[in-house]
Amino acid sequence: KKALTAAVSKFHTAASILEYLRTNVIPPSLDLERQVNHDGTKLDLSPAVLSMCEYAMLAQGQCCIYETAKLRPKPMHIMLAKIAIGAAELFDEALEKGGGKKEGVLINGTADQQQNCKFNDSDSGSTYVGWIMHIQIMSLLYRARAEHHEVMAAKDKSSW
Repeated sequence: KKALTAAVSKFHTAASILEYLRTNVIPPSLDLERQVNHDGTKLDLSPAVLSMCEYAMLAQGQCCIYETAKLRPKPMHIMLAKIAIGAAELFDEALEKGGGKKEGVLINGTADQQQNCKFNDSDSGSTYVGWIMHIQIMSLLYRARAEHHEVMAAKDKSSW
């Protein structure tokens, strides 16, 4: 339990650092399209990428809170459902910030998706798609967990 609590704090700290970088350190006028690392890869510090990572860190913190809540001897299904849906919503926000959602519809790693985010090129586009797919799967997982706990809560309620 201590490790999960520490992880929540560290995920929130990481999110805060990413938000600080996005709003205070990287100037909006910086042309990130032209910025490259010493090895020739493009920088991935665009506001969209930093926002996506920020919300992904917040979502991961929520996942740790969910895991901590599951440690109770008798599960509190309503509480677990609310925590799980909160994690799913944070993952969805990360997708929106990173361009992984288009008009409310998840898109599946197509060239159209890759054009929506600034931190890809022919070499790193597959990495971007991998992260988007991971975040999509985590959102769906936590939506399923929320649904499971809502069903369990209804089942418990009807048994009385």
